[in-house]
Amino acid sequence: MSAELLAAFAVLYHEKLEAEGRVEEMKKRLAAMQEPLLTFISEQGWKTLPRFPGVTVYIDTRSYAKARDGDTAAANAMLKANPMTAAFVSERFNSATLASWVRECGRNGTPLPAGFTDHIEVTEQVQLQARRTG
Repeated sequence: MSAELLAAFAVLYHEKLEAEGRVEEMKKRLAAMQEPLLTFISEQGWKTLPRFPGVTVYIDTRSYAKARDGDTAAANAMLKANPMTAAFVSERFNSATLASWVRECGRNGTPLPAGFTDHIEVTEQVQLQARRTG
């Protein structure tokens, strides 16, 4: 039973990879259509877009803010100094980088700092993976 289940896993994973490949191709084609369609819609002066069966197409406008030239120290100092923006600044750590450091400590036999696990939860997740061959 377990060998059959493993074979079924491999077949299903292969199908998933093929589907993801098709999705990636679709994403590229959709991305190539973005600019010409946005230009066309703007030229037409449309405020609402026509409806299509099974899908709603709409314009989504998002605003992004980040530290200019990657200077987060200067940006944080400016934000902290202004009462209107001080609440946007907080100390954080990158959990993916920290997890990588924890794995490296484990491989090297380096003990974690005292009190580390009192404040940082360390867990492992084990999954069966596969990759495309040939």
